[in-house]
Amino acid sequence: MTCYECVHGMAEPPSFCPHTKLLADGKEHMAELHEKRLGGDFIVSVSPLHDSEGRVIASIHVARDITERRKAEEVLQEAHDRLEKRSAELVKLNENLKQEIEERKQAEQIDG
Repeated sequence: MTCYECVHGMAEPPSFCPHTKLLADGKEHMAELHEKRLGGDFIVSVSPLHDSEGRVIASIHVARDITERRKAEEVLQEAHDRLEKRSAELVKLNENLKQEIEERKQAEQIDG
């Protein structure tokens, strides 16, 4: 069976398939994907092996599980988003405070 059949459950290679790209141009390719059937995120790379005349005769496939890294990236992104939101709130509060101080100064000058 091909990997697109047994891993992806597809009748043909997916559009992101690095091996298909290697066959087209003879170069190394890499793809990051979420594979539902395996329950995780992966980086898949393929590298060509050439004969003495430079023809591609085989390829090396490496799939690295990056599921935990993806989860950590999501947690960091959520924390970043919360900090950005809080920062915007603080900027707005600071602007309001500056405006209030300016209004009080103007009121004191009128009274004063």
